[in-house]
Amino acid sequence: MSIHQPSTAVYNLFDSVCLLSKGRQVYFGSTGKAAIDFFTSQGYECPAYTNPTEYFLDLVNTDFKPEQQKVVDTLSAAFSSILKPSLPKAEVNDPAQYTGAQEAGYVGRFLILFQRMLHQSVKNPYIYLVRVVMYVALSFMVGTMYSGVGTTARESEDLLEASQAAQSLLPCLFYVQAFLVFMSVAVLPFFLEQRDVFRRERANGDISSCPYVVANFLAGLPCITVIALVSTALVVGLADLNGFGGFFLNLWLSLIVAESLMHLIGAAQPHYIIGMALGAGLFGMFMLCEGFMVVKGKIPAGWKWAYHLAFHTYSFKWFLHNQFSGEDGGLVGDSILQSYGADDVDVTQCVVVLLVYIVVLEIGFYAVLKIFHTGHRS
Repeated sequence: MSIHQPSTAVYNLFDSVCLLSKGRQVYFGSTGKAAIDFFTSQGYECPAYTNPTEYFLDLVNTDFKPEQQKVVDTLSAAFSSILKPSLPKAEVNDPAQYTGAQEAGYVGRFLILFQRMLHQSVKNPYIYLVRVVMYVALSFMVGTMYSGVGTTARESEDLLEASQAAQSLLPCLFYVQAFLVFMSVAVLPFFLEQRDVFRRERANGDISSCPYVVANFLAGLPCITVIALVSTALVVGLADLNGFGGFFLNLWLSLIVAESLMHLIGAAQPHYIIGMALGAGLFGMFMLCEGFMVVKGKIPAGWKWAYHLAFHTYSFKWFLHNQFSGEDGGLVGDSILQSYGADDVDVTQCVVVLLVYIVVLEIGFYAVLKIFHTGHRS
C-alpha cells in the first residue's frame, strides 16, 4: 500500500517502507532505526523530535525543490550499491512457460457449488424453516382431525363403523398427497434468486450446468427429508395410519418430484408470476386426474392421458395400498382398493415411476439451463 505523510504513530506500525522519487527507488527496508541509520550514513541525519516520514519526504521531494535532485541521486546510488544487493531476489517466472490458470473439473465445480448451497441454507435458515413450520402446522392439523381414525378402520368389527372410518381416511390421504406436495411451489422464489447468479457465473466461465444441477438436487434433499419425516410422524402417529416406512418413502419421493418439476418450470419461464401460475395449473390438473375426485374407471377417455401422466396417480395409489391392503386394511380395505382401481398396485412399479420422473425432470432442468441460460444476450 502507499501512504502520504503518515504520523509517527502510523509510521511505527509498518515493518518496512519504500521511498520513491519520480519512479526512482531511494530506500526500501525496515522502518525505525534501520531507515534513520541509512540516511545518517549518507549525511542526512534526522533531527531529534522530528517525524521521520516528513523528513524523508522533504529530502526526496523535487517537485517544489529542484535542487533536491542531487540529494535523490546520492541516496538512490547509495541504496543501489549498499542495500539493494542484500535484498532477497524475487522469483522470476518465464511468461512463455505460463499455461494459464487451471480450471476446476466437473467434480471440483460440483463440490464448490454443493458447499456453497449448503452454506446458503445455514446462512439463511428462515427460507427452509418457514417451510418446515408450515408442514408441521398442517400435518398436526391433519393428524388431530383424524385422530385415532386409523385404529377404528383397522380394528373395528362393526362393518358400518369400519366403513365410515375407512371412507373418511380417503380425503386425508388425498390431502397429504395433493396439498402437502403442492406446497413445493414455495421453492420457486428461492431458485429464481439463484438463477440470476447462475447466469452471471456461467457467462464468466466459472460454472457449468451439469455440476450445478447435481449440486442443487443434492443440496435440497436434507430439507425435503426433514419435511417428509416430520409430516409422516405427525400424520401417521396421530391418525394411527398403517405403514410408517411406506408412507414416508412415498411422500419423500413425491416431494422430490414436485421440487424437480418446479426447478424445471423456474428455469423455463421468465417471470415469477408465470412460474407460479404454470406450477399451480399443472398440480391442479394432476390432482383432478389422479383418481380420487373421479375414479379411474369413470375418467372420460379424453382425459385418460392425464391420469397416466400425473405422478400424483402413482403416489395416491401407493398411499391407498399402504393403508388398505393386507390384514391391517380392515373389513372394507379390499373393497375400497377395488373401487379406486388400486387392488393390483405394484409398489415397486410406483417407486420406479417416481424415480423416472425425478431423472427426467432433472435432465429437462439441465437441458433448459444448458441451452437458454448461457448468460449471453442473444
